[in-house]
Amino acid sequence: MAKQAVNIVERHVEKGVLGLCAAILLASIVMFLVSTPNKIAVGGSQVSPAEIDERVRDAGVRLRNTLNNVEPDAAEAKDFVPDLKQASSPIKYAGLNSVIPSPVPPLPRVPNIGEAPPRIGELQLAKAIAPTEPIVTHGRSTVQLSGRADVNWVTLAAKFDQQRQIMESQQAGYKPGRRNPYLVGVDMQRQERLADGSYAEWVDVQTHTPDVLPPLPDVVLEQGRKELLPTDATREAIRNFFATLKEIQVDLFRPLFPERVYGDPWLYPKFNDPEIPPIEELDFELCSKDDPADCVSREYPPQTDIQPVAVAVARTPAEMVDDAIAEARRLLNTGRWDEAIRSADNAKTLDGVRANNLAEFDAIVAEARQRIRDLEQNRIKPPVATDDADDDVTARKSRFQVVWAHDVTVPGLGGAESGKTYRYRVRVRLYNRYCGVPADLMDFNDAKKVFIVGEWSSPTEDVGIPADTEFYFTSADVNNRRKARVTIFKWYEGVWVNHVTDIEVDQPILSKRAVRKAVRENPDGSLDRPNVDFDTGCEVVDIDYDYTFRSKRVRGRGGFEIEPPERTAVLVYKDAEGQLRQKVLSADRGSARYKALKDMEFKPGPARGR
Repeated sequence: MAKQAVNIVERHVEKGVLGLCAAILLASIVMFLVSTPNKIAVGGSQVSPAEIDERVRDAGVRLRNTLNNVEPDAAEAKDFVPDLKQASSPIKYAGLNSVIPSPVPPLPRVPNIGEAPPRIGELQLAKAIAPTEPIVTHGRSTVQLSGRADVNWVTLAAKFDQQRQIMESQQAGYKPGRRNPYLVGVDMQRQERLADGSYAEWVDVQTHTPDVLPPLPDVVLEQGRKELLPTDATREAIRNFFATLKEIQVDLFRPLFPERVYGDPWLYPKFNDPEIPPIEELDFELCSKDDPADCVSREYPPQTDIQPVAVAVARTPAEMVDDAIAEARRLLNTGRWDEAIRSADNAKTLDGVRANNLAEFDAIVAEARQRIRDLEQNRIKPPVATDDADDDVTARKSRFQVVWAHDVTVPGLGGAESGKTYRYRVRVRLYNRYCGVPADLMDFNDAKKVFIVGEWSSPTEDVGIPADTEFYFTSADVNNRRKARVTIFKWYEGVWVNHVTDIEVDQPILSKRAVRKAVRENPDGSLDRPNVDFDTGCEVVDIDYDYTFRSKRVRGRGGFEIEPPERTAVLVYKDAEGQLRQKVLSADRGSARYKALKDMEFKPGPARGR
């Protein structure tokens, strides 16, 4: 059979496929054996699959550290304030000249006429400062209060820095005419010292003051067309209250002691300070009367700093006319227009009135009448000034005034008790110079306050009140060991009187019957024998008749020697405070105090007996 014809492709196709497979085999050997297999470029280098995660993590850590440590560049913001300031003035922003030459010379500079009043509604009340350096005098006297009474009295005096108070008012924004301090009262407290040396709570003291202060006005405010205003009745009540207050300042700063009948004489506490003038000069400084001669001098106990005050020289007719003009002008400026008219009309008849004075009085009258008409036609608001707006701060010349307070109350009614120790403090209450003037105040409720309460002073030194009752163990009865005898001394209306009485265990130490004792001779020669209460407030606990005691005998030049022991009696008792105490018979009989009290007791003349 003849051979079939085959072309060259068919004849060599197997060889071609075999060659292609060989080429692929060689390429695989080169890629996976000779060169690195399955690597990619990470961070500029080739890495295998096993290294990719580690390389990516390292790159992330480096990026985080870079971000944490980098400091951003400070950005500088442009300051637009200069441009805004220039833009607020168009002429200046445009670069134009805003100064135009004046065709006339400039006017003179406005003179400085003093402080401007505070803006309405922004004023707060000035605080009342505390008195300083309190000192006391004290004693026991029979005084005339609602009736005759024996009292332990304490008078406290303290410095009041009135110039500092004026400065406080100035700093608070008070108008110059409202800065003088005016006293409404002085509050007093005392504190008892206890047996352990501590102090009890402060208690109020009912001080002795003259009955001169009028009732406090009831301040009522009503809404006006634009602001709160005091009612007409309130305005009149405040004006009258303040007028009276100014006239009685001396009696409020330094009330006099009540009338003393018997006992210790009253002496006011005196400051040894060159900045404090004599008391009468301080009284004269507080005088608000038009004529200084009307300031009546008060009677004080004799002290070295009392000096007569010079009587004012009589004023000339021309000076009296000037005073009348000033008074009429003051009434006009304070809204008291009817009073200004009367004052000006009355002043026209004074001696020394000249033609120009008459013209000034007529001008004041005309202005006052015009203001009355304007008020009636609602053209102006009612005047709100309730006190003297022209008050002269320079009238308070001295730096310090002195305030007094008297603790003069019967012990059983709240007064200081005999045998106790106290300390005292005081504070002032000052008149609110903006009482009834709500328009100037930040808080209108402050206008309802008649006075401002100040801070308390520092406490005084301890004041020991001597006992007014003392007793001594003077007799014992060995046959009845539950009984004994004591001598009780009692201070009564300025004298010491005594009474001997029996005592018994578990019984109070007092006289069991009313005792009439002679305390003085009457003007007709008879003896005054009132009932005296001999009550010690103590109670007998025990009487020991087997007590051994060694007395002390005094020798010359301050020496002494102890006597041999002797048998005597001792009285154990409970005092008014509940403390156990004792008295030795031998010691009490020889006591120097016991002998002194016997010498001090009242003894009537021999012809009258007891």
